[in-house]
Amino acid sequence: KMSKSKGNFLMMNDTIQTYGADATRFACADAGDSLDDANFSRETADAAILSLITEDAWISETLTSVDLRSGEENLIDKILLNETNRLIASAGSNFARMQFK
Repeated sequence: KMSKSKGNFLMMNDTIQTYGADATRFACADAGDSLDDANFSRETADAAILSLITEDAWISETLTSVDLRSGEENLIDKILLNETNRLIASAGSNFARMQFK
């Protein structure tokens, strides 16, 4: 638990400088989903950095692949698109209600 009196608190600018904006967002969203004080986790921010780097590498590799198919969407494509759109809507709704976990 962070405390000003213990000197172990983080300022937002310092946190973004250390972890980057995206990892800071991940850690803040994971820190709590209410109006109570959040418990920022350095471990969560570190894990977010690794996750984002891995995801970026996978996306870059996939997009440069010559094996991507093209053409009409099949049933699986439509199911995947539908589920992706449903999850995007759900995430937006949950963020609006401050329910990040």
